[in-house]
Amino acid sequence: ARGGALAVMHEELVQGETTTPADPGAIAEWVSDLRALTAASFVPWNDEAGAEHGLGEDEARTTLTIHLTDDDQTEVVQLGASDDDGVWVRRGDEG
Repeated sequence: ARGGALAVMHEELVQGETTTPADPGAIAEWVSDLRALTAASFVPWNDEAGAEHGLGEDEARTTLTIHLTDDDQTEVVQLGASDDDGVWVRRGDEG
């Protein structure tokens, strides 16, 4: 993959093979800040649009995976290219 990956699970940060303790308060604030963001625009998904915005297969700059509970619930956010309007984002496999 082109970008990095960061997973947040059970109060740990996992990046590649490295696991470090996470501050639960900081993670909660971070997730809250992410939830408060709003989309500037929506682009219908297709492979061409994904590639154009840095979100094509294996092109995302970063993939953030948040394991929401002790269950298998996860939220995946991919960060693509940035421009004057912000950063292109794809949540999960929305398309």
